[in-house]
Amino acid sequence: KFLSNIDAKYKIAVLGNHDYWRGIKEVIRCVEECDFIVLSDEKINLMGITFTGIDWDDDENWSSHVSKISPSGLILAHSPDVAPFVNSGFILAGHTHGGVAFSQRFTLHTNSKFGFSRGMYKIQNAFLYVSRGLGYVILPVRPFSIPEIVILY
Repeated sequence: KFLSNIDAKYKIAVLGNHDYWRGIKEVIRCVEECDFIVLSDEKINLMGITFTGIDWDDDENWSSHVSKISPSGLILAHSPDVAPFVNSGFILAGHTHGGVAFSQRFTLHTNSKFGFSRGMYKIQNAFLYVSRGLGYVILPVRPFSIPEIVILY
């Protein structure tokens, strides 16, 4: 219902772990009904911008996904752990929910193998922004990690 209210010329989505665990076919059907383009290890060009979508992988074999499509432009990936395998571009990711934070500056735990939790990072010739997103895991509490929607314009 929320997704169908987003008014935009183009809406692009990549899928994450919970999408796969809860039934990928149904998730794709719902997202596409809301006029989203689902990118699964593929690129499209819209308005002169290359958008690359990197699909979720329970095995986290990100180098395989990256080598398959040579990501460029604006790169969308559920997991920020894609970033060390990307040579250039601007990566938007989530998955971490901002980590388990003790304060705005100190993160106790993140589910990123490379320590990404939230915010902007520079990795080699690429930039990574890890969104805290809207969801939560297990408990509906996220101290020091306020939910967010990222809007690029």
